Amino acid sequence: GTLVHMGRHSAPETDEEGFESATQRLPSPPPTAWTRPLPPAPPPSVPPAQPSPPAQPSVSAQPVSSEAATAVTAPVVPGAAEHAPPAPAPAPAAGTRGDLQLLRSDTRLLLWCVGAVVVLFLVYTSVLIVLGRTDVYLIWLWVPTVLSGITIGGLLDRAHRAVSSPDRSAP
Repeated sequence: GTLVHMGRHSAPETDEEGFESATQRLPSPPPTAWTRPLPPAPPPSVPPAQPSPPAQPSVSAQPVSSEAATAVTAPVVPGAAEHAPPAPAPAPAAGTRGDLQLLRSDTRLLLWCVGAVVVLFLVYTSVLIVLGRTDVYLIWLWVPTVLSGITIGGLLDRAHRAVSSPDRSAP
């Protein structure tokens, strides 16, 4: 929920002496297509457990620290490293970083993106020349710019899908 602080002038009327302010809890807004859940918080760092000296039998019980009580040690099995499953591959970068990695690693994709921008601007320029309205060239420059962004976004999305599932082909 969200806390909303109501100042003295917006607070409900009261006759109580020493009234400071009122606080009201509002419900969280429902998730929409534009909101993403927050990434999970990193696990708290646990300091490495210090090896304890060998236990000596004694009459009095010694308190055990919470770290020592929760520390679990796995038995060492000879040759276990040879049969251990491989470490998972790192997830591909997302967002702008992932797009730039794709463009740097795939020359064909880079050429498609540059070609899309050039073709859209050539078509825009040609249409304005044919219409005889080159005087409004800068006013309507946003049209090919937006269309180029949409086209490049589509090409990059397609390339990301092709990378995540190798059975599809990139542009």
